[in-house]
Amino acid sequence: MKVDNINNSLNEEQLLRQLASSSINKKRIRQASEQGDYRSNEKVRITSAQQLTDEERKTVIDAVSHVIPFDNDKVDFRVDPSMIAGIRVQSTTYFYDNSLKRKLNDLNGYLHKQINMK
Repeated sequence: MKVDNINNSLNEEQLLRQLASSSINKKRIRQASEQGDYRSNEKVRITSAQQLTDEERKTVIDAVSHVIPFDNDKVDFRVDPSMIAGIRVQSTTYFYDNSLKRKLNDLNGYLHKQINMK
């Protein structure tokens, strides 16, 4: 199966909704905003398994901006094929990893734990 097919099988809109719905991070951002506008200081790294189109970049930036206030010129897009599929967002105050690689690693750890418990 090609990576394109894997990426398409993961519902990108669902990933973005999960990212935007993080209430804990919204609370932290609100608290930080009350202490002063730090929007221009926040740098964001967005990593995907393959190169994003301009439209996909805009969609991701729109979703991330609801969680992390930042200037659009402070976004660093990177490609990491080892992620297999999905997206990872990092800043000084936030980390979100919804890559297939992380999910497979989590599953591997869970299965090892279950096997060792028996």
